[in-house]
Amino acid sequence: MRIALTHLLLDFLAGAFFLLFVALTGNVPLGIVLAFGVGLVQIAVQKYLGAPIPPIQLMALGLMVVLGGLTLISSDSRFIMLKPSISRTAIGMIMLRRGWLGRYLPDIARNALPPRVIERTGYAWAGLMFGLAALNLVVATLFDAQVWSLYALFAPTVAKAIGLVVTYLVLRTLVNRRLGPAPAE
Repeated sequence: MRIALTHLLLDFLAGAFFLLFVALTGNVPLGIVLAFGVGLVQIAVQKYLGAPIPPIQLMALGLMVVLGGLTLISSDSRFIMLKPSISRTAIGMIMLRRGWLGRYLPDIARNALPPRVIERTGYAWAGLMFGLAALNLVVATLFDAQVWSLYALFAPTVAKAIGLVVTYLVLRTLVNRRLGPAPAE
């Protein structure tokens, strides 16, 4: 679970920074500029350390540049408010690819679980992403940027946290059934 949380945090660090900044200040233009800076620093650090830069992180930063740029040029925050819907739809489509979930699982789970279980779990995550994308469109359409940023910061995070806990408990139970419970420490 720690592996999955670390990957998720790094994949969406600049976006989370943007949402928190806008939720606290209501300043969308400055939030866009600062979040873009956070994303660039993050990529520079990863390059310096020789760490791979996941495509999902590049996609999120690219969307921030394009939609953030449109927001700054037009003074219309709805462009940047669409970013989570676009990125979650793209992520959902990536999650429809067989085997994507393996990167996020420890070796013991990958080796013990039947491939169809990992595959179906990945598809369930894709469904969650599509649902969150649709819900973001509704909230972005009905509310201003500050209310939307509070929603976007907390609601999807809570939904994904619940999804992570449920995924962890189900997959751990299946691994334990297959291998037997781990010995007490």
